Amino acid sequence: MANVISPDLVKTAIADSVEFEAQKKLSMLPMFCRDFKDLAVSQQQCALGGVVIPFASGLPTARENPTTFGEDSTVKIDPIKVTMGYINVEAKLDLADVNKTGISIDQFAGNLAYAFTAKCISKIVALLTTTNFTKALDYDSAAYDTEDKRTGLINTLYGSLTKGSRKYLLGNSSLFANFIAKKQYDYDAIKNPAVCGFDGVYECNDFGEDVAGILTDGRGIAISNRLLDWGPDGNAALKPQAVVDAVTGLNYQICSWYDTTSRATWYSIDAAFGCAVMDKAATKIIGVAAGGE
Repeated sequence: MANVISPDLVKTAIADSVEFEAQKKLSMLPMFCRDFKDLAVSQQQCALGGVVIPFASGLPTARENPTTFGEDSTVKIDPIKVTMGYINVEAKLDLADVNKTGISIDQFAGNLAYAFTAKCISKIVALLTTTNFTKALDYDSAAYDTEDKRTGLINTLYGSLTKGSRKYLLGNSSLFANFIAKKQYDYDAIKNPAVCGFDGVYECNDFGEDVAGILTDGRGIAISNRLLDWGPDGNAALKPQAVVDAVTGLNYQICSWYDTTSRATWYSIDAAFGCAVMDKAATKIIGVAAGGE
C-alpha cells in the first residue's frame, strides 16, 4: 500500500493551529461588536451584500418624578452595514513536498493558520486610524522608563476614554508591556485579561507605523463573520469542514481537494469576514511620538 498523508489528519492539524493563532492574534475579538454566525453565504453575497448590525446611538433621559409619560425616546437605532470579504488561504501538501523540504504537517498547518489570522486582524487595524477616530496621545516608550512614569501613563490612558462603561486597550508590544509589568503572574489574554482597571488589555503588533494602540469601549468597530456556501457541486469537491473557534467565536472552513494538474492534495482555510466603523466616539487612537516606537 502506497504511503499517503491523510487529509483528515492535516485538517485536524490546521484546526489546532488556527485555534492557537486565533488566541494569540485575535483574542481581542470578543471586545468588539460582533455578528458571528455559522451560516453560509455565497461568494456573490460577499461581493454584493453585507450584514447590518444595529447600533443604539442614543440614551433615554432618566427623569425624576415625571408627570407625563409616553414621550419620544432619545434612543436611536442606526443600521451599520458591514460588507464582508471572502478570505482564502490555500497551499498544497504531498509526500514529495515532505520528503523534499522536510516540512512537517504541523509546520504546514501553522503557516496556513498564521496567514489566515493575520489577514483577519489586518482588516480590523486598517480602520484604526486618525481618519476614523480621534487621538488620545502620542506614545514614546523611552519616555516611560520608570515605575512612576509607567503608572502615570496607565492613569492618563484610563482617563482618556470617558464614553461607555467598559474600557479596553489594544497595544503594540512596547505599550502592552507597561501593563503586563503590573500583572505579570496571573495575566491571561483569554481567561483573565483585566489589568489596572481596564476590562481587557491585549497585544497587537499589526498596526500602521504611526499607531501604537487603541482605547475603546468595544463599540468603535463592528465585525461580521460567516461561512461560505459552495453549492452542491462545490461541497462535493471541496469537502468543507466547518469550525467555530471556542474562544473568539470565529467561523471558518477547512477544505481539501485533489488537483489532477499538480497531482497533489490542496488545503484551504476560508471565511467571510468584514469590518466597519461603528461609533467614532467610542474609540481613541494611541499614536507614535516623533522618533518614538
